[in-house]
Amino acid sequence: MAQFPVSETEIIALAQAIITGLNAHPDEFPNPPVIADIMQTYVGNVLTTRDEITHHQALAVDATNRNRQHLQILGEAMRLDLKYAEQTVPKEKWILVGWAQRAEPVALQKPGQPRNLECLRKGDNSIQLDWKAPKDGGKVAIYHIERRIMPDGPWLLVKTSFETEIILADQPRGQTLEFRVIASNKAGDSVESNSVAVMV
Repeated sequence: MAQFPVSETEIIALAQAIITGLNAHPDEFPNPPVIADIMQTYVGNVLTTRDEITHHQALAVDATNRNRQHLQILGEAMRLDLKYAEQTVPKEKWILVGWAQRAEPVALQKPGQPRNLECLRKGDNSIQLDWKAPKDGGKVAIYHIERRIMPDGPWLLVKTSFETEIILADQPRGQTLEFRVIASNKAGDSVESNSVAVMV
């Protein structure tokens, strides 16, 4: 028995095949529950919203970059005023500009274990992974995403991320792949997250 597709690309391809078949063979399929024109409208809706997603993702990347630049300028301005306060008034008055006396530095701890790794979506040869940040340990500087070919291939670093999700493109096809995530900072690496197996 044929299997209904999972990926967006495969669903659209099957929809187009249905539309072509209904239009080409009206005698064979005189009264389909959903006529070809309506099916084509639904396909158009999917393609339109996919284009919207791509557009908004591009806007989000641009806005994120501009936000980082603005934040850097703001931080530099703040440091100048705080340095001025430190050089001008006694320590007990730094609080007047929201600047408490500096606490003793605390040794950085390595991050805790990333949590709840899962595969949100897979396409033709891409995979979208999502996980939760550690509940404990030091601040995460970066996440390392590792992959191996099941059942016992070696773990290899395939990507890094500053966020708790990632899309991995150009994954090997016809293989069952296992993924895990490791959080890292200058103090060291966390315990590996749970692993998730995906057939591509």
